[in-house]
Amino acid sequence: MRWLSTKLYRTLWQMHTQEKPLIRIIGYALTVFIGMALFGYTVYRATHLSFTHDECETFKQYIYPGASFSDIIGMKVPTANNHILNTLLMSACYHTLGNAEWMLRLPNLAGHLLFMVFTALWLARFKNTLFLVLGFVIINANPYLLDFFGLARGYGLALGFMVASIYFFSRYLQQPSLGKMLWCLAVCVLAMISNIALMYYTMGLCFALNVVFIIHLSKTTKKTKPFIIGWIKLNLPIVLMLALCFLFFHDPVKRMVEHHAFYYGGSHFWEDTLGSLVNSCLYTPDKAWPYYMIVYIVVGLVAVGSGLVLNDLLTGKVSTVMYPLLLVAVPSLATVLMHSLLGMNLLIFRVAIFLLVLFLMYVLALLRYGFQFPKGPLIANALLWVFAGLFVYSFYLYANITHTQEWIYDANDRDAINAIVKDVSLHHYQDKVVKVGITWFVEPAMNYYRVTKNCYWLQGFTRDGVATGQYDYYYVSKESLKELPKIPLRLMAYYPISGYSLFAKE
Repeated sequence: MRWLSTKLYRTLWQMHTQEKPLIRIIGYALTVFIGMALFGYTVYRATHLSFTHDECETFKQYIYPGASFSDIIGMKVPTANNHILNTLLMSACYHTLGNAEWMLRLPNLAGHLLFMVFTALWLARFKNTLFLVLGFVIINANPYLLDFFGLARGYGLALGFMVASIYFFSRYLQQPSLGKMLWCLAVCVLAMISNIALMYYTMGLCFALNVVFIIHLSKTTKKTKPFIIGWIKLNLPIVLMLALCFLFFHDPVKRMVEHHAFYYGGSHFWEDTLGSLVNSCLYTPDKAWPYYMIVYIVVGLVAVGSGLVLNDLLTGKVSTVMYPLLLVAVPSLATVLMHSLLGMNLLIFRVAIFLLVLFLMYVLALLRYGFQFPKGPLIANALLWVFAGLFVYSFYLYANITHTQEWIYDANDRDAINAIVKDVSLHHYQDKVVKVGITWFVEPAMNYYRVTKNCYWLQGFTRDGVATGQYDYYYVSKESLKELPKIPLRLMAYYPISGYSLFAKE
């Protein structure tokens, strides 16, 4: 046993300090292979999964009516469901390619490629092959995260641009230049246009950049006036970016506030923001035991990083952990402050998913920092293996090609429409208007398929419920079964994933 532990330690140390070119090539190839496999997974899901509630709302409100460029960026329909850049790209795909699910989801598939490429580039800057491969798995092999790269929402695009921004920020830290800062800020703006929740990441980035400015100026000048002038000059690109963002978002955000569009969210950071992310990633019910364990781990890791940063500052050094810590801590604190001061809802579930990515990147930076301590490579690499193993196990348990976690009720909407079309054709009902009663959750998706499949003999779907009138077919959740009228019905299909049933009137 002692021989084995000594051999393991020497192997890990050699991988850290004496990497051979062949090892690096194998590591790069393995990273590319993992990336291709994950991309294949999201492509398959994008082509085979039913369109979901929020995707269909965007299609109904902006894409199908042919909304103009100004309608989209001006938030003609004031809803947080309009992720502006994603909606613009969806519209372009719709008018050039068509209305199939995968065509409208192409922008976020591109976002997935962007996310993986810049994740790998950021990890490669740590110059350790094992760290690159395992870190890539930790950030990318998350079924909940991967859901959003195969959907026509703004989350995948926003995450891709955010990681690109972090990569350019890391390059700026190593060798400051105006070009690197402009790239960092430009893709940050694209992230915010993709999903306005990324304004919190923008706050963290601006804060971190100003910490860089202050540290740099404190080393190069000792006088107050040159220090202030230099600080103002360095902030000019940031001020310009913020001014442009204010002009771009002012009217759309004002319209959304007036129409109470920011209703989605929580009121407690630990229970709602952190709790929703933990429960979503672990696919557990609210307040299951892993929630409390993960909360303690998160607090512990933040405390350890904060202690290391403070210790380095007291000894006159700038910790490499400081900036990843700021990028996750400042946005988190900003959400709490905005909630306390302005009454804005805290971010939850999918809207807070960028905080998950920022936290994972912070954890990886913390582990890499540990390499400098005695026995550090052994401990850090062991933890990398453990974390990567947990994410691989989670992927094994929860990855699927049938549904998304947040819109599981839409898993079988396309199947239901196809079954209705087949049954109508079999009984020659096309010459009359066919009415289908539904549970209201699936209304957007059913109307999407009615339009895209040219089933105009179907009456437009409504949210009136199933107890308000007589229908030819009923597509309802198990909770709505009790609302069905007391008439003879034929069960056409039961869908166990979504829990919905499809009935035909006898």
